[in-house]
Amino acid sequence: MTDPETNMHHHEGQDARIRLQKSLESLKSSMADLNGKQRQPNPQEIPQPISQDYRKLLTTLVFGIPIEIRSPRPQEFFRRRPDPSYSTTMPLIQLREEKKYYLVDKTLHENLKLDLQLFDLVTCINHSGNVFLWPVRLSDRRGQQDPWLMGMKQALSKAEDQWVRMVRKSSGTGYEIRVSELDDQPEWPDMSYEELVITAFHDYYINDLNHHVVKALLGRK
Repeated sequence: MTDPETNMHHHEGQDARIRLQKSLESLKSSMADLNGKQRQPNPQEIPQPISQDYRKLLTTLVFGIPIEIRSPRPQEFFRRRPDPSYSTTMPLIQLREEKKYYLVDKTLHENLKLDLQLFDLVTCINHSGNVFLWPVRLSDRRGQQDPWLMGMKQALSKAEDQWVRMVRKSSGTGYEIRVSELDDQPEWPDMSYEELVITAFHDYYINDLNHHVVKALLGRK
């Protein structure tokens, strides 16, 4: 005879999976809208790609693969996933000193518009098999591209079919792109882009004005 508590957890797990599936379907639809927009849309016009209950869902259903939100490290070779469906434009808040990125719910865009910035969120993998999402800014605050950004885009282009590494130039401006002799192919996890994004932003999603990051940015108690 099945334990009632076991039955309860079983049904809760099923319900969580159903809600997660609906969340992913909504995310996929929103990302289709994102990809159909101009490359430099107004942050307030970007549809919010992740449902607000995803944090609860992920505590019940964990994908099991940690996904970092970061730039490539100076001494690692990496590849980018060439499939265009594995990158899109996202409105993020970057905390430079902490080297952290937060996805902001659409309802808070107006409150945080001075700190929101658009990034291309690109799926990458290093040679050790660790997947990460690289936030690449579209431009600087003046809408211009500096040598650093041009170097990032050059690296991303080469990384579609080669293992590359980004090294700061000795001049102190921009990157030198080094290509590895390695020719093995990356082993990408069997996860959709939506799943990667939801997993990565599990602890980095702002949907409440009482969030500690919002309080710090707005100078609130």
